[in-house]
Amino acid sequence: MEDKSVRIVACDGAENTFIVGAADSTSGGLGDDAVRCVTMSSTSKAYPALQGFTLTGGHTASAGLGGGVYGRNTNCYVSDCIISNNSADSAAALSKVFAERCVIADNSGKTAIGGAVLASSVIRDHEQVTATIL
Repeated sequence: MEDKSVRIVACDGAENTFIVGAADSTSGGLGDDAVRCVTMSSTSKAYPALQGFTLTGGHTASAGLGGGVYGRNTNCYVSDCIISNNSADSAAALSKVFAERCVIADNSGKTAIGGAVLASSVIRDHEQVTATIL
């Protein structure tokens, strides 16, 4: 399966289909057992794609990236998603991901480098991008 592209599409759209992360059970926020919403990984021949989900409530370890979506490498795609209320040290919404036609709102990071999005992410045709630096 490592050379096959996988596209996961929500049948009922982002307003009705959720992927929910979790805060660290001890701190109630970032920490060792926090759970981000999605981790994606591509190869030179396979490109994962996620379409039409709400990604919310994702958290990372204390120094983690991408509480909403973390791409382990390039060529990871999300489209038509709502990415909101995620938390990370930086890049709370997205890290190393190509996002298209997404609403990215109300994500929070601890550092000034990408409260919402890490610089290596690409955002196109977005409706809204907002972030909070804690």
